[in-house]
Amino acid sequence: MYWRKIDKVADRIFVFLLMLNAASICWPRLINNVFIILLVLNWLLLPNLKDRIHKCFVDRKILFFIGFFALYFISFLYANDVSKGLSQVEKRLSYLVFPIILGTVQLKDKEIKKILFGFVLSYLLTSAFLLIYGVMNFLEQGNYEVFFYKNLTSLVRVHVVYYAMYGIFCIGILTYLFGRKWGNLSSSQRIILLAAYLFCVFIIVLCASKMMITIGMLMLSASIYYSFNNQINFRLLAGGIVSILLVVLLSFQFNVVKQRFSDLLDTDFSVLRKERLKDLKGPRDPEKHVTIADPINGLNLRLLLWKIGLESIIQDNHIFMGVGPADYQGYLNQQYIEYNLDRRTLLGYDQHNQYMATLVSLGVVGLAYLLLLFILSVRKAFSTKNLMYFIFLTTFMLGCISESMLLLNKGIVYFTFFNCLLFFSLENFSLLKPEVRNEKR
Repeated sequence: MYWRKIDKVADRIFVFLLMLNAASICWPRLINNVFIILLVLNWLLLPNLKDRIHKCFVDRKILFFIGFFALYFISFLYANDVSKGLSQVEKRLSYLVFPIILGTVQLKDKEIKKILFGFVLSYLLTSAFLLIYGVMNFLEQGNYEVFFYKNLTSLVRVHVVYYAMYGIFCIGILTYLFGRKWGNLSSSQRIILLAAYLFCVFIIVLCASKMMITIGMLMLSASIYYSFNNQINFRLLAGGIVSILLVVLLSFQFNVVKQRFSDLLDTDFSVLRKERLKDLKGPRDPEKHVTIADPINGLNLRLLLWKIGLESIIQDNHIFMGVGPADYQGYLNQQYIEYNLDRRTLLGYDQHNQYMATLVSLGVVGLAYLLLLFILSVRKAFSTKNLMYFIFLTTFMLGCISESMLLLNKGIVYFTFFNCLLFFSLENFSLLKPEVRNEKR
């Protein structure tokens, strides 16, 4: 009897720590790391430890997820810089920890809803706090740019692209938790839900990420369709769409957001046809080589970095296994110098594309593994008809086109935590479409 009480307490603490892990993704990395450590310690204290450890060795899905971490560990063995190799392995420990923890513990519907809602609540409260902090800076500096782009999230040390991505996922969570229940909600509950939607959209626009704003509008459209499918109230639907458009249009009146999009119209693609510099000491022909005068913006710079990485690993015979995550940035820096990009102060830039970054660091083997991981996850989302999971995956995979999502801790922990939570829990999770839920009953 005594041990059963201890087990129940351990179970409750485990769920609470999962909620804190989800909530702290929006906060500075140190806080999130503390909760991950506590979660691991609590998992070790849960009952049936031997059975859970045994499952890690026999469950093929858990082994497949852990395999991605194994690739990074293997890459450490041939790293030129051992200290950086250890740092890269440590950064990817989430690939090992979350599949083991979330793949071996069965969570109830109510518990998963609490974890997801905790993330939404944390995002909304954190965003409100950042706006208040922005107001204080605005009153002191008189510059409205404190509300936009990197200035918005500097306090919590989260890159704006990640923060906008979190907001899109919050829209997906709210849609799945409450979208189909719209008709059963009270007037006050509807107002709160609509306000949460609009607030998430507003924050996404303030982040001024071109890719995330575009993805966010697409995912929001899917959420609206899902919520009102077969029960459309045209007045309410029109009101919601108009409100969202007004928020977006008003935000675009600020030069910070407008400039981020207008830069795309001035893209010069001729820079992509420039040659690699062969003689670093000789004259640099502006017609053939990248010069300081060449106009570079976010789009053609990304394309140029992708081209440099792909051409380099092919020429240096690194296409199969890559150069290794530990030597990834150093290898790119060498190529940047040959393209004269060091004079642009671009040394240290990653490729801003997760697929290309994986190809350069882990080769075709690593890229194939990452794509298989995505495919397996998307297949689960489709098989369970789970819109929330689909929004999560689609946003992340599309985001990987313009950003190296899995190079920073905030992208690694976010993706691994929620992907493992949803992937391993969906079989027992009843947050499905109503017709699917009824079939299970």
